[in-house]
Amino acid sequence: LVDLPGSFFTDVNEAFERNSGFSRSDIIGKRPGEIGIFPYPDEYTHLSEEIRERGHVSGLDMHCRAKGGEIRNVLFSSQLVDIHGQPGILSAIEDITRLKSAESAMNAIVTAIVETTGKESLDRITGSIRSWLSADCVFIGTITQDGENLEILSMILDGTRVSAPPAPFAGSP
Repeated sequence: LVDLPGSFFTDVNEAFERNSGFSRSDIIGKRPGEIGIFPYPDEYTHLSEEIRERGHVSGLDMHCRAKGGEIRNVLFSSQLVDIHGQPGILSAIEDITRLKSAESAMNAIVTAIVETTGKESLDRITGSIRSWLSADCVFIGTITQDGENLEILSMILDGTRVSAPPAPFAGSP
């Protein structure tokens, strides 16, 4: 909850504390700018203008900074409310950082394989997944018809594209 016209936080719930890393004492009585919760001033300005003009926003895609400094993608929804006879803003924030990351990875994979086929396509997919996950080892394989072995079709190990012989499927990652 934020009071108007001062724009001071008057309350936060446990979900906010848990997700942002900020405690109630970090937030209550302070303005968003003092805390640095909105890393991109243009987004905050747009949010404020939308609330002033329409009285609410719903699912506005923007960014928030957690206490540890991590910037997260969020959907911001706010509504003008009456707080004991005074105007205020009630907001809900949905963290969509993982969703945006997965969407970005999928776009990178699709982009990587455009106009490629076969081994080149698999190598590009492996590279995209490695980059997205910052993984030491990524491989794409297939299980042989007998169900006993794993045939590695494309593999990156410690940043180097390598080939690997078929390996027993049992016990493989």
